Amino acid sequence: MENEQEVVSEPEPAQQPEVIVINKPQSKFQDYMLRLKRFIGECRRVMKVIQKPNKEEFITTAKVSAAGIAILGLVGFILSMIQQLII
Repeated sequence: MENEQEVVSEPEPAQQPEVIVINKPQSKFQDYMLRLKRFIGECRRVMKVIQKPNKEEFITTAKVSAAGIAILGLVGFILSMIQQLII
């Protein structure tokens, strides 16, 4: 058993990642159109992933937003009161 050697296959070479070459636009119009196409593609990808929130998620989001608005309003009120006391 000590003299037996296990046959080990050589590891496969790593595949090279695909390199996407984007031709530089020749005009501002082509640049604008390329940006617009990328933006539309990103919007489509997002639209496939998003979903409508259920009632519980919506209520939680509304509560957090209301709390944030209330805190900002309170800070603004306190700062205005301090300003009036100083002047």
